[in-house]
Amino acid sequence: MCVLPFQVTLAQTEFQSGHFRTSDGVELRYLEAGTGPTLVLVPGWTMPAEIWQHQIRHFASMYRVVALDPRALDIGELLEHIGGEPGKFDGQ
Repeated sequence: MCVLPFQVTLAQTEFQSGHFRTSDGVELRYLEAGTGPTLVLVPGWTMPAEIWQHQIRHFASMYRVVALDPRALDIGELLEHIGGEPGKFDGQ
C-alpha cells in the first residue's frame, strides 16, 4: 500500500483518464493531456500517475503528455494503445 504525504487533487484540470489491457491481460490506467509529440511520464514503482500533475500541466501546452500508473511499465504497449509516436521519454 502506498501512502502519500500530500493530497493529490485532479480537480480543475483537463486530464483525461484512460485504461488499456496489456498483452498478459492486466489493465493499466493512465492520465493524458495536451497535443503534439508524445511525452510519457512513468512514476516510481509505488507512485500513481497523479504524482506528475504539475509536470502534466506544464508540458501539455507543448506535448501530448501521458502519465502511466506503473506495473511492468511496458511503454510499447501503452503507445500502441493510444496511437502515439514517441517524442520524448522521461528518464531515458
